Parts: sequence; structure tokens; C-alpha cells
Amino acid sequence: MVPPGVFLTGAVRLKSNVNLHVVEGATLKFIPDPAFYPVVFTRFEGTECMNYSPLIYAFEQQNVAVTGPGILDGSASLENWWVGSGTLENRAPVYGGCSNSTRRDAGRGTRLWAWHYLRPNFIQPYRCRNVLIENVTIHNSPMWEIHPVLCSNVTVRGVKVITHGPNNDGCDPESCRDVLIENCLFDTGDDCVAIKSGRNNDGRRVNVPSENLIVRGCVMKDGHGGVVIGSEVSGGCRMSSSRIAAWTARTSTEAFVSNRTPSAAG
Repeated sequence: MVPPGVFLTGAVRLKSNVNLHVVEGATLKFIPDPAFYPVVFTRFEGTECMNYSPLIYAFEQQNVAVTGPGILDGSASLENWWVGSGTLENRAPVYGGCSNSTRRDAGRGTRLWAWHYLRPNFIQPYRCRNVLIENVTIHNSPMWEIHPVLCSNVTVRGVKVITHGPNNDGCDPESCRDVLIENCLFDTGDDCVAIKSGRNNDGRRVNVPSENLIVRGCVMKDGHGGVVIGSEVSGGCRMSSSRIAAWTARTSTEAFVSNRTPSAAG
């Protein structure tokens, strides 16, 4: 449990049967220094690799939770994680610090990409079962906010995502099944909810679709799309239903979108 106050931390790694509970009045503030995020097995935009640890990470665990009502602050800005990511006036000829051709052509045995400065996601349970993310407020992520990968029985409820950095998607379940996203507020710099299942050849190799997903009662205050299928959906998607409570985005009129195009990768 994180008590009231502001607490600095590096990467947090959750184990089975652990609830990281951030009480009201508490802020868990992540240090924006790559040295505090050891290299782990992860996915970067649908491709398996070794990269900086997500800020909150769980690997092959069960019964894990991150709950509020406190604040999780990733501390990302144009002075650290967002440098060179192509946002505002700070535009670079690379994507997240690693060129598109390097990402596309990297072999499975050479995917140590942390040194290319790929930004980590905020919350990533990987190959986990029974995941609950509830009632927290999330600010200033290096990249995607909530990114369960190859998980089952995932609930994201009552979460407020308020962050407008580059690629700051709200919730991106990838190759997951039995997912419920409900009663959340998304005020984001990219898609509010994006369903994914791997990128191009890597997604087809792993070949695990996202299926049985429900999005309901959410407010999409700002974002590129409300509920988006893709990009990075080469493993397939079987979605159950999506009902948005309110769509008020200023930057896009696309409440529901399919993003499976060659330019969007898978």
C-alpha cells in the first residue's frame, strides 16, 4: 500500500497475489531515468524484444492488481522519455529512438533494443491471469498506459487516464482474452482503447488473437480514436461488444475505427 504523500520509485515488478494499492492523497512518481528500468522481455508495438521494463510490470503471474484512488505519475516529458519521439516541435527521423527498418528487420536473436531508447509502457502484465486495474489516475506515461499482453481475465475499471504525450494510448489489450474495460475516463494523446495482437510477421508467428473483449460505459474525452482495432493486429481480433458512454474528443471524430492497413503495420 502506498500511503498519502509523494513517493519516488523506479520500476515496480508485481508478483502473484499482490495488489499495489495507492490510497487517496498518494502519488507514486516514477523517476524518468532509464537506469531505474532493467531490461525485461516485453513487446514494443507488437514485436517481442528485450527492452526497458515497463514502469509497472508482471510476468507470468496470477491474481495481480493495481488499485486506487491515488495517482500514478510517469514523469515523462519532452525533457526525458518523449525526446525524439516526434511530438510537437521536437520531431526526429526515427520512431521512438529506433528506426522502422531496424524494428522490421531485427532477427529474434538480436532484439536487445533498450540501447535504441525505445520508450517503456506504463502498466504491462505479460502472460498473466486474473488482472485488476481499478480506480487509479494515470499521468505522463512514456508511451502506452495500460498494456496487458497474452493475459486472460483482465478487468480495467474506473481508471482515469489523463496524459497527452506521444503514443499515449489509454488501454491496449494485446493478444488477450476475457477483457472488460468499463467506466473509465480517457483523455489521451493517442487512441483511447486500441485492440492489438502482434505486429506483422511477429504477430503471425505468435498467432494469438484478442478475443471476448467488452468496452462499456467509458468517457472518451480526447484521443485519436475511441475504440480502435489495430494497428498491430496480425494475430486477429474477436471482439464481443463496445458501448461508449460519451465521445467528446476534440482531435478526432472517430469513435470506432479499424486500423488494419499496410502503413499501420498489421
